[in-house]
Amino acid sequence: MSTWPDDWWIVADLDEFHVFDRPLADITAFCDAHDYDFLQGAFLDRVDADGRLTGPLPHGGTPLWRQYPLAGWLTLALLDGRPTKITLARGTVELDLGQHYAWTGRGAPVGEIYAQVHHFKWTSSARRRLARRVAAYSSGEWRLVHRSIVGESQRFLGHLDNNDGRIDVDDPRFRFAPCSLDYADYPGWEDAGPELERRFRAYDAARQGKRRTAGAAAEQDGPARTP
Repeated sequence: MSTWPDDWWIVADLDEFHVFDRPLADITAFCDAHDYDFLQGAFLDRVDADGRLTGPLPHGGTPLWRQYPLAGWLTLALLDGRPTKITLARGTVELDLGQHYAWTGRGAPVGEIYAQVHHFKWTSSARRRLARRVAAYSSGEWRLVHRSIVGESQRFLGHLDNNDGRIDVDDPRFRFAPCSLDYADYPGWEDAGPELERRFRAYDAARQGKRRTAGAAAEQDGPARTP
């Protein structure tokens, strides 16, 4: 991104598929016209119809959208994780770990345009992957970059243990609903952006304040001098 700072970049992890309410060319034109530097979105966690950890099936068979027909807010409600994502950004934008937040730039208003990030993480290998994550971070084998990572994984594993190895798709906290791949499929999505922005506003403001303070202190100290 830094090599091509004037270009627009789609930012997506391997288990994410982004769904927008309009063509990408229209989105970048909208952002260019209003001097917006990035577009935000949030997870819709995709799961099996009865919460089993299954698949994915080999490519060319049943589409992912039908293998995992329910979408909801598992990351936020169960893991207590941050579901917001930066989905489209100019190369100049500085992104936080996991692309959940933009440190710099001006974002498009979440009440006007907001991307769905369909999150296909909860497959047959999810238990093994997250157990490995807990063990490696807890032992120091992997460098812990954010203290919430272990807790999020432990909450998921504990939920499986309490529900016979399945995700409880009937738990109203998770807001699971049938969903295909059309932007209008998920009920109440128009309220997601404003709701999540309100939820994280104070947290983000505090982080930005700490960053400015640290930057000012570093600038005041100046570069280290060699005797």
